[in-house]
Amino acid sequence: MPTAPPKSCNFPGCGKAGCTDPEHARKPLSAYTNKVDRPGMHLYWRARWRHPQTGLRITVLRKYPICCKCHRNASTVADHIKDHHGDEALFFDFNNLQGMCEPCHHEKTAGSMAERRQ
Repeated sequence: MPTAPPKSCNFPGCGKAGCTDPEHARKPLSAYTNKVDRPGMHLYWRARWRHPQTGLRITVLRKYPICCKCHRNASTVADHIKDHHGDEALFFDFNNLQGMCEPCHHEKTAGSMAERRQ
């Protein structure tokens, strides 16, 4: 039975397939991305969220094809109604998700980010 090829290292500048450098394995994923370092960001990389056919994100977008805020544009973002703050149960709670278009989601997110800074 054929085995899957080894994954390439995501450490910046490495990319070596099957890299076993312990220094590369110790770094958190957020160290390699430009994502905002917030609790729970790693959950967006889970197959349970991202899978193109069965993932929660695509399921939400199929159930709510029109933006819940403007009711005009197509939903392109699966938005968390209540911020999960890294709580895995709340992150994957289908009842805590809604479909939004990108402009409405940016508007909502900008408002919540401003509230956090105060």
